[in-house]
Amino acid sequence: MAEIPVERRMVVGVDGSPGSIVALRWAAARTDRFGPVHLVASWQYPWWSLTPLAPGAAALPPPSADFHAEARQVLDRVQEAAGPMEHLEPTTFHGPAGQVLVATADGASLLVVGTRGHGAVAAGVLGSVSLYCVNHASGPVAVIPADALTDDRFHRVVVGLDGSAHSLAAARWAVANTPPDTRVELLYCGREGHRLKADRSLGTAASASPEGLIAAAIDVIEAENPAAGPRIGGWSEVGDPRQLLSLAAAEADLLVLGARGHEGVAHLLVGSVTTGLVHQPVVPTVVVR
Repeated sequence: MAEIPVERRMVVGVDGSPGSIVALRWAAARTDRFGPVHLVASWQYPWWSLTPLAPGAAALPPPSADFHAEARQVLDRVQEAAGPMEHLEPTTFHGPAGQVLVATADGASLLVVGTRGHGAVAAGVLGSVSLYCVNHASGPVAVIPADALTDDRFHRVVVGLDGSAHSLAAARWAVANTPPDTRVELLYCGREGHRLKADRSLGTAASASPEGLIAAAIDVIEAENPAAGPRIGGWSEVGDPRQLLSLAAAEADLLVLGARGHEGVAHLLVGSVTTGLVHQPVVPTVVVR
C-alpha cells in the first residue's frame, strides 16, 4: 500500500478558551518539527436563530458573514495572546467544530486540541470536540492539558506498548517526531494473568515475554532508523495500564499512545486505555493511528 504523503502543518482548533490558547502555544513551540500553525475556528447558527418567532413566521438567521467575522476576531485574539509564531492564514468555517477540524487536518502532520473548550463542565476533562477529533482524525492528534508547558524539560517521551500494530506505530512516531536528544521509552503494562499478544510484524519471539516484545519493537525501529537505536529503551510493569502510564508520563514531556490496542472493539474508536488517558492527560498526549 502506498504511503499517504503528510503535509508539514499543524491544525490547531481555537475557540477562545484558555485551553485553546495553551494548545496554540504548545504547537507554536514545535513548528520546527511539524510545520507552520494553521489556526481554525468554526461556527454554527445558534438555536434561537432558527426558532420561529410566532406561528407561521420563521426567524431569518443573521448573515453568515457576521459569524465568520466573530470567529475571525476570536482567532486574532488567541493568536495575539499566544505570541509570534510561524503560521498559515487562519481559517473560519461553518459547521460542527469536530468535523471541521478533522476534515481540515486530513493529511496534516498533526492536529492539536485542548482538553476542553467553553462547553465543558469540569476542568481537566476532555471536551466533546476534542474527543471527536481523537476518535475520528485520520492522522495523529495531540491533546494538550491546560497546565502544559511549552518547553521539553525532561527530554523524555513515554510510549504505551501492548504489542498491537497501533502501539508500534506510536513508537515509530515518537522516534521520528522528537529531537535526537530525547529519550524514547517503551512501557508495556500487563494486568496480572494477562496473555501477551504481538502483531505479526514483531515476530514470534515478541509474544514470549514483555521483555521479548520490547526488544522486538526496538529491533524493528532500529532496522528502519539505525541512528535512533541508542535513544530507545523500555521496561514492563504489572498493573492497571492507565495508572502505570500516567505515573510514568508525569516526568516526561510527552505520552504517545496507539489509537487502539488488542482490546479495541470498534473501527476508528480509540481503545479503553487510550480513552482513559486522554480524558485527563497529565502531559501532552499524542494519539497515533
